[in-house]
Amino acid sequence: MNTSTALSSRIKAPLYSKSNLERDDFFQKANASSFVFVYEIPHSAGIVELFGEVDLTSEARKLKNVQYITNISGIPLGFLDTLIGFLNDGSMFTLDQLSVREIENYLRDDNTTSAFLDETSAIPRIFGLVPQLKKYLMERFCRVEKEQVSPDVRDYENVGEPLLNLKENPNFLAMDLTTQLNFIRKVFAAYISPALQEDEGDVECVTVSGNWIVVRFKGACQTCGMSHTSTLNFITKIVRRELCDSDLTVIHDIE
Repeated sequence: MNTSTALSSRIKAPLYSKSNLERDDFFQKANASSFVFVYEIPHSAGIVELFGEVDLTSEARKLKNVQYITNISGIPLGFLDTLIGFLNDGSMFTLDQLSVREIENYLRDDNTTSAFLDETSAIPRIFGLVPQLKKYLMERFCRVEKEQVSPDVRDYENVGEPLLNLKENPNFLAMDLTTQLNFIRKVFAAYISPALQEDEGDVECVTVSGNWIVVRFKGACQTCGMSHTSTLNFITKIVRRELCDSDLTVIHDIE
């Protein structure tokens, strides 16, 4: 088998190959940043199962701890293991900038001799996992964001009695703070949070001061340009109706 020293080392002792048991342990610890991708190598019985994580805190969406299990061996295995090394700590957005030549150059012993002279037809088929992996990751972690639309008060439906029954409870402003917060949370849970959560946002009540209801936006609402205008107006109208007080005003907490 004509291979470079680096490739021979990868074949004998792959750095990223894992066992089924280790793969199962990964599944048990998986979270929102984890991924699993199965690639069937064309025109062969070879299968590669990749698993790892995407750093969702970085704009580059870097891949971390990418590992694999496979049934291939020899030069294809050595090439695959080296490819996985290139994937680790790389951006999912730039996967298509990788090339077989870049990996082959990395594995060479010198500038004149190819790293692998045998089984070269298998290499492009293995490398075919890269564009498919990028497509999968883009769909998995970079869904096309929905156009942010502020909730419309016209979508609010409560044709029955307001949540605060004045026959059974005192005026909202006459309540102690704990009771006020409980009523506000009920209003939010019933009529406000569901609308905001449709666009991966939410809101919580921080405190009440006189007729001022202080709120804090969460999730997508934190960066939405309409949160401080249309969304606050939406919340205010519902709160006034459900708590039977037209003087209540919802304001955003400035941390």
